[in-house]
Amino acid sequence: MVGDATVEPRAFMNSMSFRIAMCALVVTAWTIPVRAEKTTLHPPPAVIQSLGGLREIDTLAGLPAPIRRGEFALPGGAQSRSWALAAPGTAWNATDAVIDPSLPGRRMIVAACDAAICVLHYERGGIAHIYLIMALTRNGSEWKAIWLAYGHPGAENLAALETLLKNRSSLDYHDDTNARIDY
Repeated sequence: MVGDATVEPRAFMNSMSFRIAMCALVVTAWTIPVRAEKTTLHPPPAVIQSLGGLREIDTLAGLPAPIRRGEFALPGGAQSRSWALAAPGTAWNATDAVIDPSLPGRRMIVAACDAAICVLHYERGGIAHIYLIMALTRNGSEWKAIWLAYGHPGAENLAALETLLKNRSSLDYHDDTNARIDY
């Protein structure tokens, strides 16, 4: 307002005062420190205890057959649906714009398994490209996903994955507690 006259909103938005106010707002936003806190990951104790004894797997053929075929139960008890995994370094659908429907939307990075536990690190495409860590346990001939974490960046190898799991804290990975998620 100038004196008793009011300034029309459109005129104010085009005014120099408005532009200066917006610049001040942007500069202020840039100077506010962003405080990132580490989150605590909660991999099951059995996974942490078994890490040193798991065998590294860097090919799909090395995974237990039911996991490779996507035949495992999710934490809520439902069976995984249309779960497919591309081999490390091979073609896959990395975005939600599916180029080749015959390719899976997940690609293995590395895994570590023994007869009873498997830790699988993979990337998933879609609207957002994310990295996941899934822990599965075997009961008889059935495998069940018991834990999932997601984040960025992907662990480059088993040593980096083990470090992330053993430290249990990360700025970039979080537990996923949605039991109905399509891992």
